[in-house]
Amino acid sequence: MSWVMELPSLVYRRYRGDMIEVFKYLRGMYSVKSSELLPRAPVTALRGHDFKLMKRHCRSHARLTIFSFRVVTLWNNLPSEVVSAPSLNTFKGRLDKYWGHHCYSLDPSVFIRRTNTQTGHYGLTSKAEEEGFKVSRLFQGLLDFFLIFAQYKSGT
Repeated sequence: MSWVMELPSLVYRRYRGDMIEVFKYLRGMYSVKSSELLPRAPVTALRGHDFKLMKRHCRSHARLTIFSFRVVTLWNNLPSEVVSAPSLNTFKGRLDKYWGHHCYSLDPSVFIRRTNTQTGHYGLTSKAEEEGFKVSRLFQGLLDFFLIFAQYKSGT
């Protein structure tokens, strides 16, 4: 008997969890000042939704993995229909609907929908982010290998 659990990928679950936490911080569901952790973009720089976060500069790759840096690009690329949800459950439903077709994707770059104006292709926004996604894909590849190996050893 063989069956597949059809669970969302770890990449999807991590990014979904990050976006839920950003929504909670920005809506004041935590006692932490969100303006210090996740500074909002100036009103003059807004294109898209009104909840854009300021993209801060960092020089090291290690700093890009900190929550307040890694979520900015993903959050800013969400459409206004998703981020302007009136409640947390509505936000979750709209996010799942918007990202639903990437639910089983193992490639983190599919969640960033920024089009390169010269080539017309979707791409990443900086060299440091690109390196971070390469590391993440390598880790995901190793995890997939171990899962397949464990299935092979168990005989399923």
